[in-house]
Amino acid sequence: GGPGMGGPGYAATWYPSRPVTSGSPGANLGLVTENLSVAAPIWKDTGDAIMFMASVRNSSFNTDATLPDSHHPFPKELWNISFGMNYLHKFDNGWTAGIGLNFGSASDKPFYGIKEMNVGFNAFLQVPVWNERDWWKFSLMYSPVGNLNFPIPGVAYVWNPREDLQVSIGLPLSVKWKPSEDLTINLMYVPLTNVNARATYRLADGLFLFGGFQWAQQAYR
Repeated sequence: GGPGMGGPGYAATWYPSRPVTSGSPGANLGLVTENLSVAAPIWKDTGDAIMFMASVRNSSFNTDATLPDSHHPFPKELWNISFGMNYLHKFDNGWTAGIGLNFGSASDKPFYGIKEMNVGFNAFLQVPVWNERDWWKFSLMYSPVGNLNFPIPGVAYVWNPREDLQVSIGLPLSVKWKPSEDLTINLMYVPLTNVNARATYRLADGLFLFGGFQWAQQAYR
């Protein structure tokens, strides 16, 4: 499931054990990830809003692999804990802008010391086009544990040809399609190596079943 406005969301994913391709001959690695998140408005006025966001991700590994450089045992658990605030503003001409800051720790020992902590930011500007259905989206994002260790700009044209189809052409590149009221298919690519494909079926309000493919890079300290 996903977070609602003011309500928590929880998701768990199981990755079956597979052989490690380098560094630990004969070793396998499998994991279970759990994600708990919440997003809630803490202030709202005409055209303005401030959102509080928090998330906790735990990855539990089943492996005898060792790290290739230090040859230390691969951690049994990794954590990514984050807290953030987002400010949103809608201009009189229909443009929407937002900026956010987040603070957290991604490590096997979260908040153990300064080097295990990180601060990131994101900003965007959404500009509607003449048909009032599509828009341009300009963005800037930085995460010290992301794929690139510097701010990443993005620009995309968000095309909405029908109510059940939305396509973001640019960076990020994404497709969201609802072939039925309860079924949603999402495809997304974010540079450099993040690819997500997911089919989500709504079993009931707030309860979802999903499956898909993910190719991602995660960094921890």
